[in-house]
Amino acid sequence: MISFSSRLRHGRLALSSLLLTVLLTSCGGGNDAPAHYPLGGSVSGLAGGTLVLQVNDGETVSVSADGIFQFPTELPGGSRYTVSVQTQPNNPAQTCSVNRGSGTLNAAVTDIAVLCAPNAYRIGGTVSGLVGSGLVLQNNGGDDLVMNADGGFRFIQPVASGARYSITVKIQPNNPAQTCTVNDASALVADRDIDNVTVQCSTDVHPIGGSVTGLTGKGLVLQNNAGDDLAVDADGHFQFATPVASGAGYVVMVRTQPHDPSQTCSVDRGTGTVADSDITDIKVRCATNAYRIGGTVSGLVGSGLVLQNNGGDDLVMNADGSFRFAQPVASGAAYHVTVKIQPVASGAIVKTQPIAPAQTCTVSQTSSIVADADVTDVRVQCNTNGYTVGGTVSGYSGSGLVLRNNGGNALAIAGNGAFRFTQPVVSGTGYTVTVASQPAGQTCDVVGNGSGTMGNANVTNVQVTCTANPAYTIGGTVLGIAGSGSSLVLQNNGGDDVAIAADGSFQFPTAITGGLNYAVTVKYQPRLQDGACTITSNGGGTVTGNVSNVTIICGVPSEKAFAYVTNAYANSLSAYSIDYTSGALARVANPPMDPNIADSSSVVTDPARKFAYVVNPYGLNNDSAIFGYTIDHFTGDLTPMPGSPLASSGSTRLTVHPGGQFAYAVNANAGTVSVFAINPATGALSPVPDSTVTTGTSPSSYSIAIEPTGRFAYVGNYHAKSVSAYTIGADGKLTAMPGSPFPTVNDGNVQAISITPNGRFVYVTNWAGTVDAYRIAPDSGALTLVMTDASGSNNQTSVIDPTGKFLYVVHYSDQNIDTYTIDAATGALSKVPGSPFSSGTGYPKSFTLDPTGRFAYATSYYGNPLTDLSFYTIDPATGVITLQPPIDNGVMASAVSTIGW
Repeated sequence: MISFSSRLRHGRLALSSLLLTVLLTSCGGGNDAPAHYPLGGSVSGLAGGTLVLQVNDGETVSVSADGIFQFPTELPGGSRYTVSVQTQPNNPAQTCSVNRGSGTLNAAVTDIAVLCAPNAYRIGGTVSGLVGSGLVLQNNGGDDLVMNADGGFRFIQPVASGARYSITVKIQPNNPAQTCTVNDASALVADRDIDNVTVQCSTDVHPIGGSVTGLTGKGLVLQNNAGDDLAVDADGHFQFATPVASGAGYVVMVRTQPHDPSQTCSVDRGTGTVADSDITDIKVRCATNAYRIGGTVSGLVGSGLVLQNNGGDDLVMNADGSFRFAQPVASGAAYHVTVKIQPVASGAIVKTQPIAPAQTCTVSQTSSIVADADVTDVRVQCNTNGYTVGGTVSGYSGSGLVLRNNGGNALAIAGNGAFRFTQPVVSGTGYTVTVASQPAGQTCDVVGNGSGTMGNANVTNVQVTCTANPAYTIGGTVLGIAGSGSSLVLQNNGGDDVAIAADGSFQFPTAITGGLNYAVTVKYQPRLQDGACTITSNGGGTVTGNVSNVTIICGVPSEKAFAYVTNAYANSLSAYSIDYTSGALARVANPPMDPNIADSSSVVTDPARKFAYVVNPYGLNNDSAIFGYTIDHFTGDLTPMPGSPLASSGSTRLTVHPGGQFAYAVNANAGTVSVFAINPATGALSPVPDSTVTTGTSPSSYSIAIEPTGRFAYVGNYHAKSVSAYTIGADGKLTAMPGSPFPTVNDGNVQAISITPNGRFVYVTNWAGTVDAYRIAPDSGALTLVMTDASGSNNQTSVIDPTGKFLYVVHYSDQNIDTYTIDAATGALSKVPGSPFSSGTGYPKSFTLDPTGRFAYATSYYGNPLTDLSFYTIDPATGVITLQPPIDNGVMASAVSTIGW
């Protein structure tokens, strides 16, 4: 489209050309022909389409846009002209008028003005189906038109051709509410009025509904306007299937009431006339029906019976007959009729049963669910009562207490707390509670409410108090005992052990309650007795006071003792007999030669001195092995037993259980202990299945000791710097006790463990030069530190004398021996005057005492000469050792040990 400024510019050019033409014509060179002039002007307001102008009903010019126009042919001067509109423009339709369009042509005419304006048309149509009032239509968002009946309509404001009309419903009709829709509602206006718009109205319908509350039953049916049934199963919103037209009425009612449980439902706001919205506020409220609960009472002869329903609604009955509770119970709910139970301050309960006489009433058909009728079949049967007698027993810790009521009805009491005789006593008769049998070790008395007359309730306050009889000690005297490395172990009642190392009085750790029995037996015999120790008097009986007259007499001590030396590089054992008078050693003729026992540990024997064992860490295919021998009691000769040696990976030390049935091997590199069963006939060792235990957090466990009663074992963990403690089972297996392992003082590397003959104290010698003393708990075996002493350096081993009075600690590098006295009460150590004492030439690798504790022997490792054994005498009063001339062993010794009979 050409802009207005462009059209104006072109018009001005055309006008200039027209004037130039006129000027040239007037200046013609004497031509007498009449002058011709152009005819034109301008058009404004033209919006579209083509405008056709005509001059003098002849020549035309077509104009498509505002601007200058000019007829194609100039007219002769002096002629008349009349310009008119031949064809009006359309799309949009317009009407154009000519101003200054006629006159006489005497010069060029350029000021004819053609003005165009758009046409406007009315918009309308028809309304049908209108029965309500207040319908308001709109065109193009305005020009509101109110319609109250069917028929034609036309908006007041016309719409220009080419513009759009859009008819909408501004307000829908009401009374009744209707919804009107417009068809052919919008289009562009062409060149005539619009009359094809249709408005179709229809009356609105609305659903009928509301809410139901309180519904717990089933089968509720609602109805609207005598039809349109609606089943409702639960609380919440409901809505009928058939809507109701605006202006019409609705009537909602309950057609069928719910059941299971039985209920009555009522309708609120259930009638009305539908206006212009859904009906949602109808309220249906349901309430459960309630019914009375009752039945009959029979057998009632007392008074004061009180029944309850559902824990309340108390009902007093004083005679047989029918009854009915005052409070009804809702349909579908449970009823439960009982004899009233009330809580009381003591926390006990009281049943309100009839009295005078006392009766117990029981309820049958006691509970059920209420349906849709009164309950009338509850049955209450009353019977006259009998009551039990009981109370409480306190302080009872034994067994065997028997109570009796009225001379019969015996009742065995298992422990403290409540008791009750099984046979009831009729109300109004008497009861008497007595002790028929006293428990072992105690005396029990009926101290309160032991007799009386039965009332109308169980007797529960009889008081029986038991007190323990005094506890008494059990002990006596041992005569004729002698031994080394083993004690006489006595046992009381199969469990309370005491180890005895010397003649004199003894006492078991555990006292026995008066009235109980005691029985003393010999658990383990001492080793240096030709005849066994026997209990000659007062070994058992009933305890009535402290027992101190148990007598044990042991056989005459043997005069036989032997020393065994394992030789470092000669692959042999040297065997000697010991002179009990001087301590001198005499070589036994036939010591065993074995290529695998070089540099072995000391010889270990069983308690009966029938078998001997030697551990060599490198004795079998460069692995450790245990060599076993039988011992000749007369000569001391050792004979290899069948099956020897026994492979034992990593074993470095061995010890035998005081009972002689098990051996325990310490496996240094593995940090474990292996358990072997000892064949009592041959001495052969066989591993106990699943018995190996790990001893510490690091390997190198070098020592093991078992306390004399055979209940506890202790293993020294060299690198772990601790002592692992175990209880020993009947099968020989080890079980770590609580608190194990027990750390050593100052992180000492454990080299050896020694236990006193009475089993009360443990001494741990550490390579760093300290000795730790521990007390053994008699019941658990746990260790409690008593003290520690810095004795020297490189502690090699330790030995306790047969009486348990002295501890000897051997210092390897210092080549001396410390001697301590042992405090019998506390286990504390005190060095004897002059300690330490020289061990002789060489390094004291092994140290032992003879069975009597009067002589000592030590291997002089790399001594001068190499073949010497160091020999000492011992002062039995002070424990001081005195070095004597050495004994020539013939070869360098590794370890020495002694045994006796």
